[in-house]
Amino acid sequence: MNLTDVKAKYKNYTPKNATNPTKVAVMILLATENDKTYVLFEKRSNIVSQPGDISFVGGHIEDGETAEDAAIREATEELNIKKENVKIISEADYFITINNRQISSFVAELVDIKISEIKPNEEVEKLIAIPLDALLNAEKQTYVSEFGKKSEDDFPYHLIQGQKNYKFAKMKEYTYFYTLGETVIWGFTAKILSAFLDNLKK
Repeated sequence: MNLTDVKAKYKNYTPKNATNPTKVAVMILLATENDKTYVLFEKRSNIVSQPGDISFVGGHIEDGETAEDAAIREATEELNIKKENVKIISEADYFITINNRQISSFVAELVDIKISEIKPNEEVEKLIAIPLDALLNAEKQTYVSEFGKKSEDDFPYHLIQGQKNYKFAKMKEYTYFYTLGETVIWGFTAKILSAFLDNLKK
């Protein structure tokens, strides 16, 4: 292979995430009733991963879908509502997790259906509606965890400068908690929520 071959390979190249992350889309779904705006969360049922956790509507992006398509599809499936009941307001922030998931988030409005009329599917134990004002005023607790290079016996330390004394970078992971009555929102749901609330407060 020579320089001409390299140029041919990279002609009109479209950059991608080379780590090939698992792609997920979630929806920050808002509903207004009696002049009060609520944020809708799900308590996950026992038949899905992370049972009992509080999460946003969402799931994996399937082949051929855009992130927005996936967020809307998951909303219709999990909440047993129509596509017309969801109106996207905007794409919001995206996140990369330490286990290589890329999470896209969208802010959306629930339309032409009341919260009480929603009958979620079996993946959802129950739907939780929390007033937006309560979330904006809630205290966010932050915990920090540090991760460093593990000392596996088979790691080829002899190939690097300093060997086992090499100063590997340590990674910090910030975990947020919001507690509202008996509802505890934490983990990546809390991280997505925090970014959303921070944008509203700016």
